[in-house]
Amino acid sequence: MNGPLNSETEVKAFGRAAYAQIYDEMREKDRYALELGDTLDVKASILLAAITLIATQTVYFFEKTGSRFQHVLLIGSAVLIVGAIAAAFGVLWPRTYQLPVAETSAIDRTKELQAFYAQNEGRDSAEMLGELTKDMMGWAEERIGDNMRNNFSKKDFMQWAFYFTGAAIVLNSVVLFTFVSF
Repeated sequence: MNGPLNSETEVKAFGRAAYAQIYDEMREKDRYALELGDTLDVKASILLAAITLIATQTVYFFEKTGSRFQHVLLIGSAVLIVGAIAAAFGVLWPRTYQLPVAETSAIDRTKELQAFYAQNEGRDSAEMLGELTKDMMGWAEERIGDNMRNNFSKKDFMQWAFYFTGAAIVLNSVVLFTFVSF
């Protein structure tokens, strides 16, 4: 279809193709939103393993230190570790993700559209398909929005867990450096 659309048939075909392309892209975004939530869960689990190692190191250093400066740094590290654990659990906290609409919703909507268009002669199945596709796109848009809000919340908790863990690592590194220099 290069150039202007010359007939009503070409316009309808273009509309169907455009809706199909947009809907395919929305389905891909829908799948991406669910996979992103799973990815954040895996990263939080890995970060919890790192937090466990840092916590173990902090306890070990605390038992071995004698200076007040080192104790203050390790207490700060312990507080940061508690914050990191809380933030990591914030990532892993169960959330409800919206899954694709059950087929019965699309089937019910199809029946409604068939009944409506049966009363209006002169309308063809392409219009009905277009309306159904618009409905499905609306449902997908709602799901994607809900799921991405969940993911943004998880992302924020993940960042805080990372920052707290990084700060605890810095404090533990300073303590380790003071062991070597004293």
